[in-house]
Amino acid sequence: PSYTSDARQRMPWKKHILYQDSHQYKCHIDTGEVDYNTNIGIWVLFTISSPDGYALLDNLEVIEEGPIDGEALSRVKHMEKKWNDQMEAKRSETQQAYDVAKQAIDALFTNVQDEALQFDTTLAQIQYAEYLVQSIPYVYNDWLSDVPGMNYDIYVELDARVAQARYLYDTRNIIKNGDFTQGVMGWHVTGNADVQQIDGVSVLVLSNWSAGVSQNVHLQHNHGYVLRVIAKKEGPGNGYVTLMDCEENQEKLTFTSCEEGYITKTVDVFPDTDCVRIEIGETEGSFYIESIELICMNE
Repeated sequence: PSYTSDARQRMPWKKHILYQDSHQYKCHIDTGEVDYNTNIGIWVLFTISSPDGYALLDNLEVIEEGPIDGEALSRVKHMEKKWNDQMEAKRSETQQAYDVAKQAIDALFTNVQDEALQFDTTLAQIQYAEYLVQSIPYVYNDWLSDVPGMNYDIYVELDARVAQARYLYDTRNIIKNGDFTQGVMGWHVTGNADVQQIDGVSVLVLSNWSAGVSQNVHLQHNHGYVLRVIAKKEGPGNGYVTLMDCEENQEKLTFTSCEEGYITKTVDVFPDTDCVRIEIGETEGSFYIESIELICMNE
């Protein structure tokens, strides 16, 4: 098939003047498929390279030229084989990316209905699963970024499961804004402490001993809880996260620079009161906190 396009251009500063030197274009379209049971369709796309340009189009035709045979048919079949090989490579790449992402997401939940998270599921694991989903190729059309591509449906499926995991994570964490995605909202801050974006993740950073961040949390009485912190310490001194109740009972997680990179530390707590205070601080150097969770053991 072929199409013909006529275009008449106007002067931007004289829009009422119509030029008569129109240009005609014709090109042949090979759909890459001769199987009549496969309807892959044809996209016709017009673009303008100049941001302040425009074009007038009329008399656009797509005409089926008729069946092909002989050398032309052999040539098309050869091109079709190359096209099928490319599609097979894309499907293989897709399957590999899908399997890895799905496996990471499956591991977040307790069942196939995605009704609850595994107790030891961390924010870092959810973020890694999200990264794998975002790495799935061919989600959108190469030419039209808002048009779904061959992998759009599986992307939407996995992305929804990641969103469900994130919802369950936020719901079970009793600490408000424990992942610092909303900055320091919900926290009381003193000294030099702020939230920074590091490798696409919101991280609370304490830069000296005078910095402190705290939050009061209400709990259910006579329940046990798990305090879980993902953090790292750089430079001399220690970083710490302390949980204390109104009767001055406390549990503390301590981080040092001897521990390489971000690590996860947990402690079981059994407060004697229904209100506790979470305090974050350090003695010197820099302290980076990626997330803080307080989870009821009944979850």
